Amino acid sequence: MKRLLPVVLLAGTILGLGTYRRTDHRPSQSPATPTPARPSAMAAPPTPPAATSQKSPAPVTPVADQITRALRSGSPGERDRALHQFLPRLVAQDPATAGHLALAWEAGPLRHDFLGRVVRAWTETDPAGALTWLTSLPDPADRQLAAAAAIAQVAQSDPAGALDLAQLLRIGLDDGSLEHRVQLWTEDDPRAALNWVMTQPAGPIRDRLLTRIAWVLK
Repeated sequence: MKRLLPVVLLAGTILGLGTYRRTDHRPSQSPATPTPARPSAMAAPPTPPAATSQKSPAPVTPVADQITRALRSGSPGERDRALHQFLPRLVAQDPATAGHLALAWEAGPLRHDFLGRVVRAWTETDPAGALTWLTSLPDPADRQLAAAAAIAQVAQSDPAGALDLAQLLRIGLDDGSLEHRVQLWTEDDPRAALNWVMTQPAGPIRDRLLTRIAWVLK
């Protein structure tokens, strides 16, 4: 995967428009009319239908149907086929449908795994599209899970891009995840990790990252 700068810039645009909602959104009030306006929509690009509702039925396609039947069969072998064979095929064909299918699944560990796999596979082939989709998710917990999955995928080939994305999406800033990623990067390439940290604005976050690098190098 190439450096994530274009994706990070896209994320900045999305976040600047208020698409990545960290708190409950409220309807905006139109100055021209006395009635409340509908909640503002993402300015660009439009929200895919898959992300507009988690309660609507999942799209039915041949591969989506195979995934559903395999996951509901109760067979560990069929579950593995669904997640390792059918799901990557669906993401390659229609990632938004794969995401909608994951969102429509009942709450639980399988749903979390399902959504994470969709986002990681989507991010690997189309990081900009995956980022646009995940930032449009209406549920904060789903956005958090999807963002973490995207960052984990980016980190496999672009540690700096993953850290940029984590800060932009405000993921892992308070639970030690950011420091852990810097630690792993330092163990692999200490010079690159230190150079990146030194480009960050002075403040508590940079201080914590420098402390973690020092701990690795001691």
